[in-house]
Parts: sequence; C-alpha cells; structure tokens
Amino acid sequence: MKLNRLATALSITCLCAPVAMAAKYRVVELPLQDKAKYTFSAAINDSGDMLAHGQLPFNPPIDTSLVNFEDEALVNSLTDPGAAENGIFNADDLVLLYNYVKSGADNALSQQLADYQSYVFDSQEINVVHGIDVYDSELESHTQSVDIFARDINNSGGIVGNSPDPYQKVEYQNESGDEFTFVVHGFNQRGFLSLNNQTTIAVIPPEDTLGGVSQANGINNSFEVAGMASIGISETLQAAVDDCENDEQRGDSPVELCINNLLKTNTDAGFVRRGMIWQYDANGNLIDERELGMLVTPDTETNTVLTSRAVAINNNGVAVGTSHDYYQGDESRPLVFAAIFDGNEVKGITDHSEYYTSYATDINDQNVVVGYALKILSGGERSKFFVHDMQGESTIYPDDFFESSSSIARAINNEGLVVGDGEVDSNLTGSRRRAGFIYDINNDTFENINTLIGCDSSYDIVQANDINDNGEIAATAVVYRERMNIAGELDLDDRGNTIEEGMTVAVKLIPIPGGDVDECQQNDVKYERKGGTLSLLGLLLLPVVAWRRRLR
Repeated sequence: MKLNRLATALSITCLCAPVAMAAKYRVVELPLQDKAKYTFSAAINDSGDMLAHGQLPFNPPIDTSLVNFEDEALVNSLTDPGAAENGIFNADDLVLLYNYVKSGADNALSQQLADYQSYVFDSQEINVVHGIDVYDSELESHTQSVDIFARDINNSGGIVGNSPDPYQKVEYQNESGDEFTFVVHGFNQRGFLSLNNQTTIAVIPPEDTLGGVSQANGINNSFEVAGMASIGISETLQAAVDDCENDEQRGDSPVELCINNLLKTNTDAGFVRRGMIWQYDANGNLIDERELGMLVTPDTETNTVLTSRAVAINNNGVAVGTSHDYYQGDESRPLVFAAIFDGNEVKGITDHSEYYTSYATDINDQNVVVGYALKILSGGERSKFFVHDMQGESTIYPDDFFESSSSIARAINNEGLVVGDGEVDSNLTGSRRRAGFIYDINNDTFENINTLIGCDSSYDIVQANDINDNGEIAATAVVYRERMNIAGELDLDDRGNTIEEGMTVAVKLIPIPGGDVDECQQNDVKYERKGGTLSLLGLLLLPVVAWRRRLR
C-alpha cells in the first residue's frame, strides 16, 4: 500500500496488450497517448485505479484575447492568421502560438500555461484531475495555467495532490487612463482532496496570509490526509504583504499584481512550515487537523528555517516523512532526515555517523517504513534504500544493483513487497540509467523488474512508483515512439519523415498467475541496447523547450 508519492503504430488502444508466455508481469500502458508527450505513474489503489502525470499536455487552450495580432512578425508567421484570431488553430499555428505564450511565462501580461497535468485511470477510462483549477468560460475549458500533481489515491477513490492558485485575469486602469489586463494568481502551493474526481476540497493551512502553503501528499482509507502546512509567517514576509495592501506603498498598480510579483520571490521560506494530518469524512467535511512535531525543538530565530513534512500515512494513523534534525547533534548543521510521526511522538531512524540526510517515503499497515538515505560512496553522493521495522526498531539497507548504485524505495504494500528504482550502470561517472526494482522483505530477494516482464517487451521499466496489495505495480517505462507535436500529431522533419525518440510512459504491471522469469538470451544486451544513452533523470528534468514546427 502506498500513501504518498513524481496515435502511432506502437500505441496501445485497448487494455489487451499481448502477454509474454514466460514472465511474472504483463505490461499495460495507460491510454494517455493523446493526452501528453511524456507520462509518469504516481499511485495505485487496491482496485487498480491509477494516478499519472503528463508532461507537455497536448492541445492547450490558447487565450486569443491575450495574443497581439497586431504584431506583424507573429501574423506573418501564422499559416492562417484569420482563423487563429478566431480561436481555430491548425497544428502548425498551434505550435507557434504555444511557443509565443510560453515565451511570456514571466510576464504578468501574458497567458500562463502549465507544464504538467494529472490523470486518474479506473481501468476503463482516463479522466483529468483538475484539482483546484477553475473553469474559464471564455476558453471553454479549465485554465490549465498551473501544474497539477495528484499524489495518492485511497480505496474509496479519494485523491490528494497539490497545485498553485490558477492564474486569472484582472482588468486595471491606471491613473493615466491606460487599460491593462494582468494575469495573476494569489498563492504558490495548496493541497487538495478530490472525492472520486468530482468534488474537490482545498486544504487550507492554519496560516493563510498570502494564501499560505499547504501540501496533501498521502491519504489512508479513513480519509486521514498527510501533508504539510504553514502555521506562522515571518515579520519580513508579513511586512511585504502589508506593503502590497497599502495603496501608497504599492503605487499605481493593482494589489493582485503586487501579490503575484511577491510570489515570484522565495515566499515559502517566509513561512513556518510543519507536517500536518487532516481528518476528513467520506463527504469531504473537515473533522480535525493536527500539527506534527519535529526531531528538534527550534528556537524562534530559526522557526522559518526548520521544517517537517508528512508524505504518507497508513491505516493505523502513523505518518512518515521528513524533519530537520541537527546533524550529529551540531545545532549549526540542521539537515533533513527521515521521520516517523506516531501520535504526539516524532522518531528518527537514521544513523548520522553513516548517512547525512534521509527520506521516509511510505509505510504499510504492519508499521514497516521504507525510504532512502544519502552517503558518500565511491567518491560521490549516493542514496541507498532502507526498510525500517517500527516494532523491532531495526533498520536494514538491502543489497541493490551494485555497491555504488543509488537506489530509492518509493512504496511498500501489506505483503512486504517494496518497489522503487536504482542505477544500473556501474561503469559511468555521469548520469546513470535507472531501472525499477522489487524487493521482498520476507525472502530478502531483490529483482530488476525488467527481468520479470518478458524478453519480447518493448518497454524498459525505469521507475516503480507504487504497489497495491494485489501486487499490481504503478510504474514508468521508456519506449521508443514516433515524436508528436503540441497538437498531438506526428512531428515531421524537413523532408516529411517521422522522428523516433525515447519517451516515458505510465504503465501498470499486472502479475501473471503462475508466471515465471523469462530465460532470455543475452537479456543484459537487450536492456543495454534499448536503454541506449537515454536516462530517466534526463527525461524528468526536461526543460520545457519550444515545440518544433516544420516550416512549409
């Protein structure tokens, strides 16, 4: 159980993917090919419902009222400027206008478009998780102006996640009579609870000046939500907010613009932030909220620096996450370490003499915690996944791919199966390719998931994000496909040929009854060839670059 958590010839259009005869899992790709260029899995519940993220969503809404169609260079570049001005875009013009909008990402006079969207898949259909985004009647769609990250889903379909305040337009006339349309928002991060992706409740932080900060990262079957929230604000940030609300201090501009500009600074550091647990009922009514403690007791001068955060919660109400702690007892060196939030008690589990930071990522109902810790190994920073048993108060770091491989445990189910990912290239000093793994704590067995899905699979499993109690795994794979443009159509080179590239896709791994490991010939060679030099890290950190437009 995880309570936290990142049309071509090859497209899968149904959930009837071929099964390799000798394999432990079959791979089912989520039908997101027409939704976004890159997709990533996020979470799965015991019904098999999955959450996924999409990077660079196709067919974003373009607000033509914010496009300067008097710009001669822009108009001359459009293939059909008249249709575009009326909101009708062919693929080439949509690519150009998308690039035009994204070039104004830091401009309060420009439309804002998100880079990420979230989806929920109930084994039959895909639906967008809108979170706290709002419907824009002019666009005839949600604004899609901020990144939505759905993080977790419980067995009743309760979804939690996070997003900034959606951008909306504010009309303003200055003292000289000039009229402006500003595109602004009011806070940087807020958690949400969505009930069956129909009713959405914003998770309001105790301190909500400037919108405050809140995260909703994990949810259990009793609708307890684990996250983080602002509980106080620094004097410096409060003074900046007061200046925005003071007409004389602000000058000739709307208060909304001043707040928007203030949010571009590092306002999160101006809040006192603590882990939180919110108790809701099945109808989304808030019953109780509880502030979580820390591994240290900070003085007032460091209140806004030292933080705690919960990322997962089990059905016993025990949450895990991180808290600042003084490294080896040195108060001048507060670092982040894994933390267990058990009632009013906060417990650390990391040996400071060996590891200098750590993260707890999940906990099952047997109170077994998983995560990873960082240390210096082979001359570089490496992470090693751990399993911690609260009952026995013991922590182990199982063997992974090889000694200097960085590994991360992301989830554990109630059967003692841990999933995550780690580096599989031992001879590289730069960015290393990664592979998903599954570790059985009962038998102390560690396996590369790619060896369990059949030799004929076109997928390389690079990350295993979640596992339910049926053994189904929410994973992310790399597959080679024909490249698509922002309109979701084939992207062609100057000669009109398609371009093949590696891309990440969200997949579900379903156990095959009686399945066994496929005895592949030269299996390692196959994996090396398919992976090539493509790294998951490179895909996850892809900049939102301009979409390519083929000139005719």
